Amino acid sequence: MKKTQIFSSAIFLLFLTFAFVIDRVVKYFALEYLKNDILIVDGVLKLSLQKNTGIAFSIGLPIEIQYILFPVLACVGLYCIIKYFDLGKLFVLIASGSIAGAALGNFFDRVFYGHVIDYISVSYFPVFNFADIIIVCGIFLIIVFYDKIKRVQI
Repeated sequence: MKKTQIFSSAIFLLFLTFAFVIDRVVKYFALEYLKNDILIVDGVLKLSLQKNTGIAFSIGLPIEIQYILFPVLACVGLYCIIKYFDLGKLFVLIASGSIAGAALGNFFDRVFYGHVIDYISVSYFPVFNFADIIIVCGIFLIIVFYDKIKRVQI
């Protein structure tokens, strides 16, 4: 393995681990200390511990399908990253590693709790968590900067 491949793999794994660990720590504190809702901005923002048995935006889907869907989406995502993005760009490694770590954090919840632990409630929007924020922001940034990070086809 070349030094650049080792460096790229290390950066990807570092951000995957960082996102996963931060997600687990925040969810630990939510489970331990968020027994009652905490109002931040009346009618707009509160911390509220919820068990999300659905998928994105709390859409209901049988757990068996969720267990199949996650690995399939993860494989498709990794394939797209490898095929379409310039892995020599630090931004790609940071964004994709963070997305992977956050998704792994939510999958961990599904496997060990049977649901995802959510705790951020914004008005009428479905309750979400830190991992969801990382996933959405990471995908948004990849879309916005796609022209700068795409693999040059020869």
